[in-house]
Amino acid sequence: MRSTSQQYAEVAYRTLTEFAKSHPEKAKELGRLCHTFPSLVMLNGLRLTWIFFTSKDGPQDAHRHYLEAIREAVGIESGIDTLELKSADYRYMTRQMLDAAVWFKRYAEAILNVHSATEDSPARSNQL
Repeated sequence: MRSTSQQYAEVAYRTLTEFAKSHPEKAKELGRLCHTFPSLVMLNGLRLTWIFFTSKDGPQDAHRHYLEAIREAVGIESGIDTLELKSADYRYMTRQMLDAAVWFKRYAEAILNVHSATEDSPARSNQL
C-alpha cells in the first residue's frame, strides 16, 4: 500500500522527467511554475490560482502540463474550477494540492535544476 506522499512523489518525478525529455526548451518554465504554484495558492486561494493557470493554457504549455500532473497526483478527475466543493472539502483539497506541490518543487530543483527566485537573485550571491 502506497502512502499519499509516495503517490505525489512518483507522479512528480515521472512528470518532470518526461517533460524535460520531450520539451527541453520549456523545462525551466515548468520548474518555475513548480516554485510559484504553492505561493499563489497561499496568496490567492486554490480556485483562483487554478483559473489563472488555466487561462495561460496553450497547446503544449507548461501551465496545462503542471495542472494535469498535480491533478493526477492528488487523484481528481476534473479541474478545480468545475468542482462544487463545500468549505471543508475545499480546504482539504487545498491541503492536498500544497502537499503534492512540495514534491514537484523538490524534483524541479533536483531534475530541472531550477531553484527559487531568492536563491537565484544576485543580491543573495553577493552575500557569500
